[in-house]
Amino acid sequence: MSINNPYQAVGTPSLIGQVVRALRIARGVGVNQLGNAVGLEPANLSRFERGLPGGVHATKYLDLIAMRLDTHASILYAIAEVASNNLDILRHPKELSDLVERLTFLIKNYLVLPTTVQEEINRIIKDNQ
Repeated sequence: MSINNPYQAVGTPSLIGQVVRALRIARGVGVNQLGNAVGLEPANLSRFERGLPGGVHATKYLDLIAMRLDTHASILYAIAEVASNNLDILRHPKELSDLVERLTFLIKNYLVLPTTVQEEINRIIKDNQ
């Protein structure tokens, strides 16, 4: 847990809220719309997105948030990790949205992908551990 952000869950990348915000905007979803859809006060969601105290506890709502943004929480975490080394990914909503869609497709269709694609995904995962 970060000393500066006691609302952040242990193991939650510090940029996860910014990833949610960037994807929410890329998907054309308002903070009120998303907050209401997952049962959060929009102000709490907004604080979470900006990394401010009083925001939501990420792990409690992240699955719901991800589902409403047509992806998985694991993808939001992965992008937050990538963004910690390359903030540009958060500055280009269209590219971020495209990346999320590609990753979501891979996860949803992993078992029906050709063996060569599965092997490549496994190699990428292994190389990045």
